[in-house]
Order: sequence, then C-alpha cells, then structure tokens
Amino acid sequence: GVPLDAQDRADLLGVRREFTQSGFDFGFCVVHGHTGVRAPEQHKNRIAIDTGAFATGVLTAAVFEQSDVSFITT
Repeated sequence: GVPLDAQDRADLLGVRREFTQSGFDFGFCVVHGHTGVRAPEQHKNRIAIDTGAFATGVLTAAVFEQSDVSFITT
C-alpha cells in the first residue's frame, strides 16, 4: 500500500513473503524471480519463474503471446 517512490531500500529488497502471499490486484501482472519455486507459478496478480537454475539446473522462461502465457523449462 506504499507508493513506489515512497518506499525505502528495505521495502524494495525485502518484501518477499508479503508479496508472494498477497492476492492484491496491482492493476497489472508482475513477472518475477528472486523467490524460488519448484515449477513456474501463474497467479492472477503475478507469475513466478525462478526455478533456481543456479542450484537445480532448471532454467525457466515465460512466453507471452497475446493473452496466453506458457513456459519453457530446461
């Protein structure tokens, strides 16, 4: 609920759990990494694609075609 330009560095870098567990409608869908998931996750407000390639060897990309989203995973 804090405007982006009013957030401090800690807000911008450390708000993982609050963000990933939120169903808040941001007005757009956020595509993100930096919070690992076993497989890509698509939610109404966000898409998580960080499958931990550094540790798992599994790299994921999101493909956007009009209103459809699909995933490519190694």
